[in-house]
Amino acid sequence: MLTGREMMLDTDETIDSHLYDLGRELYKQEKYAEALYYFELSAKMVSHYKTLELLGECYDKCGREAEAISALAASVCLKKQPRARILLAEILINSKDVHGECDMIERLLREALVTQPTNRKANELLKQNEELRKKELSQGY
Repeated sequence: MLTGREMMLDTDETIDSHLYDLGRELYKQEKYAEALYYFELSAKMVSHYKTLELLGECYDKCGREAEAISALAASVCLKKQPRARILLAEILINSKDVHGECDMIERLLREALVTQPTNRKANELLKQNEELRKKELSQGY
């Protein structure tokens, strides 16, 4: 027999899963602003790396860069998987407000390449990061 706490956890996980599924369906339809609502609710209930990854991607698609960085960084902390690392690195490289993060970007991309050594996007971003590093050095960052 389940205790009250176990039943509550089971119910929360079911609700979280349902919210995630609704967000995922909207995400697939490229309705990112609408998907945000469900991913935000889901992430408040259970911090799952995939929810945070998709939340970060939706924030990015909606032009909410700082929130995208925060959600993707949280996803990276929860699980060693390449996609969130690559997305985070790409946002940082393309950001006009972030400077001096080339070492962190390189670390994210190299960690992604450990599990996917031939990932084209990660390898392209590494090259972009080197160009960014050269530019920042020439500008005194």
